[in-house]
Amino acid sequence: MYIKYLDEIHNVTNYYSILRNAFDGSTVQLSKENGNYQALKFKDEKARDFALAEIWKELKKKTLFFDLDEIIKIYYVTNKYNV
Repeated sequence: MYIKYLDEIHNVTNYYSILRNAFDGSTVQLSKENGNYQALKFKDEKARDFALAEIWKELKKKTLFFDLDEIIKIYYVTNKYNV
């Protein structure tokens, strides 16, 4: 699956795990076997948890391309107006 976030494309098959970063509460970490990783930074922990849940949901559905930019933008707007 390919994830678009902050106008960057991440190929999830290049990573062996997707997890919440223990050191920074608002980051999702895409980790490689060699220890390298890519961090996806969000405004807060709730946004991070929402994004992580959406990523896993799309992985289960075997989605090929997932535009996280659009989903997180909607999430921020709905929280701003308490929708």
